Amino acid sequence: SSKCGNSNLASIIKANVICDSMGMDTISAGGAISWAMECYEKGILTKENTDGLDLSWGNYHSILTLLEKIAKREGFGDILA
Repeated sequence: SSKCGNSNLASIIKANVICDSMGMDTISAGGAISWAMECYEKGILTKENTDGLDLSWGNYHSILTLLEKIAKREGFGDILA
C-alpha cells in the first residue's frame, strides 16, 4: 500500500488480509492499483472508468474496494485482474 500513498496502518493490514484470503499477491495487487492511481492522476482514467471510485493517492477506502473488485473480477477490478 505504500506504492499507493497509503499510510493508514489499519487499512494496510486489512488490504493484506483481503489479498491473503483471496489468494492474491500483495505486491502485484499494489502495483496494479498504483498504476491505476497514476493513470487517474494524469486524467487517463476517470471515475467513469473506475466504477465511480476516486483513485487519488492514499484513498484507502477506494484501495480496499478495488482489491475486492479485483478478487471478484467485478467491473474495473476485472480489467486490473
